Amino acid sequence: MQHHTSKLGATADEPSTADRVYVDDRELARRTPLARATWQKMRIEGKGPTVRKIGRRCVYLWSEVVAFLESHRITTDSTGPR
Repeated sequence: MQHHTSKLGATADEPSTADRVYVDDRELARRTPLARATWQKMRIEGKGPTVRKIGRRCVYLWSEVVAFLESHRITTDSTGPR
């Protein structure tokens, strides 16, 4: 299989640089409607997006956080949530 290369040098099977942004729970609390304590609790309980531990620091891949939040979206109509 032949890979096509983008301007950033990533192949079609590799994530782009933007997809490899890592954030910690402080940044998650800043970027999302959930508190830092909520992200910490989900991590301890094994819920939420995959966490990576680098030394003593826990970080999340931003694209996985977005996917996690989207997977919990509730659609509503005039009869209420589904």
